[in-house]
Amino acid sequence: TMQGGGNGGKAWDRWWVLPLAPFGTRETVVHEVVKGKVWCLEQKFGALYVHVPIRMTIVKLDQGLLAYGPIAPTQETVAMVKGLEEEHGALQHIVLATAAIEHKTLAGPFARKFPKAQLWTVPNQYSFPFGFDNFGLLGLTQLFWFLNPKPLPPTAEGTPWEGQMSHSILGPLKSKGGEAPGLFEECVMLHKSSKTLLATDTVQAVDPTPP
Repeated sequence: TMQGGGNGGKAWDRWWVLPLAPFGTRETVVHEVVKGKVWCLEQKFGALYVHVPIRMTIVKLDQGLLAYGPIAPTQETVAMVKGLEEEHGALQHIVLATAAIEHKTLAGPFARKFPKAQLWTVPNQYSFPFGFDNFGLLGLTQLFWFLNPKPLPPTAEGTPWEGQMSHSILGPLKSKGGEAPGLFEECVMLHKSSKTLLATDTVQAVDPTPP
């Protein structure tokens, strides 16, 4: 387990953007899932008596690292990522694989801690906290101002991780014929060398007897 920035390194000063427990403190725990290839950094968040993990997965590419599902960039978290960079190369790509608000509010602050990394997002984002459509202009969505995010293409063809990872996008799915606010959209990725599937909120139940 890597050490972060001490007790003070757990502070999260932008908790008020989406005020979920534990509010201004986010402890981060890191696990090496596949030796030298895949790491998970986890925090907790929730409301009332229901707290669940929120996870960022970092995978090693041929050139540097890719972070899937950025979490709150506390000093502790940033120190952990920089420790991986020292050993495995610079963080090259940050993937916001969902339009879900509890994830997208963290992507901008995390990306600003690693300005040399490219931020990628699922393409059908919506603005927050103001209800303006972004008309496909991701850089004008309030959470991503001045970050120049790139929309994830439908497949990995032509991406910097082509051949090393594959991905597929589910959605966008809208409720009530599109009248409900927000939407569901998620990019699921496969890290080929470690055979690791990366998903955010998507779960599929497979019948024991496939059709």
